[in-house]
Amino acid sequence: MMPKLRRYQLAILLVALLVGKGISSADEGSVITLFSSSQTKIAIPKSWEPLTFPKIPTPTRYRAIQRKGRTIIEARSQGGASGLIHPLDIDPATYPWLTWQWQVEYALAGADVATKDGDDCAARIYVAFKFDGRNMNWWERFKFKTKRAFAGREIPGSAITYAWTNRGRAGTIIESPYTRYTKLIVIESGNKLKGRWVTERRNVVDDYRAAFGTSPPAIMGIAIMTDTDNTGASVTAYYGDIRLEKKSIP
Repeated sequence: MMPKLRRYQLAILLVALLVGKGISSADEGSVITLFSSSQTKIAIPKSWEPLTFPKIPTPTRYRAIQRKGRTIIEARSQGGASGLIHPLDIDPATYPWLTWQWQVEYALAGADVATKDGDDCAARIYVAFKFDGRNMNWWERFKFKTKRAFAGREIPGSAITYAWTNRGRAGTIIESPYTRYTKLIVIESGNKLKGRWVTERRNVVDDYRAAFGTSPPAIMGIAIMTDTDNTGASVTAYYGDIRLEKKSIP
């Protein structure tokens, strides 16, 4: 079973391990390196780096594969967990639209993202945001500053998880059982669409306001993760290109 500490620290780990390696900024192209842009067609772009957890011996296996002439990411999890992360420094007011494609083999029947012991997902996308202490009391701000000092680098203060769960109505917001500064939003649930490519589009600014009651700070990073370390299940998911788009795009 996974260490309890991992879920509590996940939003921090998603970006903190990469911040010291350089931040990607918006340019004339996509602000997130597209999987389909891989020049070798069978390689994960270098800007997407692995995130593993020392106390979880079995990482999820991510690899680039070809499907109908484009490169996508296959994620195979067998009772383990790890992710891929892409650092950013983006104003969500300028790039509010997050779009992506994904496919799951099936939803995890034994998972329950509202509990510490059931927090597994066949597929999920994290959006990590910079620290913003406006809604924190003095003790929470103190704890955050202590964590930041311990890490020796900037760490995110909040995160949204877009998830494919086994239950729940689409659009439902679930607070992490470990911290109120990570909120999960159910995007797809159950097996009705299993085995199909599904395209999603979310307004990150609107979702952050709904989840936290305030406008979002800058986005620090995007991550994908398929994890089964709680349920011990085996599942395969696929991720297509992920984009952050300007509000001028319809």
